[in-house]
Amino acid sequence: MADRADGLAGIEERPHEPDRALVGPQVVGVRYPTGKHQAVIARRIRRADGGVDRERVALVEVVEGLNLAALGGEGPRSVRETALYAWRAGGEPEGAAAGVPWGKVRGILEAWAARSAGEGIFPGPGLRVRIPDRHSPSALEELARCPYRYFLGRVVRLDPPEEPEEALALSPAEMGEIAHDILRRLGRDVAEGKGWGDTSAAARRTVDRFARENPTGLPGLFRIRCRGVERDVARLAAWERRREAERPGWRIDRVEEAFSLPAAPPLPALRGRIDRIDRGPAGEARVIDYKYRDPARGEIPPDWIRHGLSHQVPVYLAFAASLSPAPSAVSAALYFLRNDFGVEEAPAWDEIRGEWAAALAGWLSLAEAGAFPPLPHHRFSSAGRASPRYCDACPFRDHCRVSPAYDGSEIDPGALAARIAREPALRPVADHRPGRE
Repeated sequence: MADRADGLAGIEERPHEPDRALVGPQVVGVRYPTGKHQAVIARRIRRADGGVDRERVALVEVVEGLNLAALGGEGPRSVRETALYAWRAGGEPEGAAAGVPWGKVRGILEAWAARSAGEGIFPGPGLRVRIPDRHSPSALEELARCPYRYFLGRVVRLDPPEEPEEALALSPAEMGEIAHDILRRLGRDVAEGKGWGDTSAAARRTVDRFARENPTGLPGLFRIRCRGVERDVARLAAWERRREAERPGWRIDRVEEAFSLPAAPPLPALRGRIDRIDRGPAGEARVIDYKYRDPARGEIPPDWIRHGLSHQVPVYLAFAASLSPAPSAVSAALYFLRNDFGVEEAPAWDEIRGEWAAALAGWLSLAEAGAFPPLPHHRFSSAGRASPRYCDACPFRDHCRVSPAYDGSEIDPGALAARIAREPALRPVADHRPGRE
């Protein structure tokens, strides 16, 4: 309580006589009524020397449902009780009647009312910011996952301090980076007509480059992990060699290519980098996206795409549809490599384009309206499903009053949900990320 009391420096220190409005086991507070079912506790703070003859009043919290009927009981009232009773009945206090700092009380009550209404939890609506001219799949997914994180990282461009950690072994992301680089080397050889070459040679070049540019942790463990990645890539290469005879006329056309698409309403300007595009004998275009994950984990549910929560596949399909010569058909597949090999077909472009474009427009309207609410995973679903625990690793969780890591009042999460339900600018959240019960 001391920290909150210090925030009210300047409230007059004065003698304080007990009265029937005081609460607590040691008669430590005064209730200032704010309405029929609300009151404010103003706690009296003892001096550091333990003295009790003079104490200062510090307003510390708003609480619901306090019964102030005691003020209306029979018997004499102190000057303070009389003032409080009159205010409870709707009367206007006269100046600094009864020594109560009414002006400060009003200001604090207004601040608490604003907080209870959800003001100050997040920037906007109405915040004038410049959002990027072109949107990458990862940026769009971050906007839908948590607009507040998008605002801090991509609009304000905060750079949260990284916590140093000792690298004992390759992380999953680093293993994926090595796998992608091996596949890039092999894929370019195939695109040049050299076929699926020596996986071991490509792996050696990739691993040597990675070791020169990055910490590798324990040498023995590093070599074991790299051999595992090489084994997983070799499994894919062997599968591709077998398929060549089954799919005559198909070829690898592009590998690790960056792209940029101009706005083509209803779609905005887009950018990204694609792992691979194959072209078929009738001009078909097929997007291949490598995932260094276990096939058993699966990928993004199609309804996540339709609700604008997953953008990688539709953005890649939009790029494939723009190729020249124009493809006769476009498709996409996800190749899962780790520990086994699996292929997951993405939904057809014609089936998802309309709903995805509409959902995307909704999420971008949120940013254009200057509204960036936090959407903690434990409070908001993802297209009606439980959300991944993305808040656990969020670099901005210390800035968020509704994060599951925040040990504070339940006022803010409740106020956030109420704002999203009532404010038109926040409608995309209610449509695609409804709150969890």
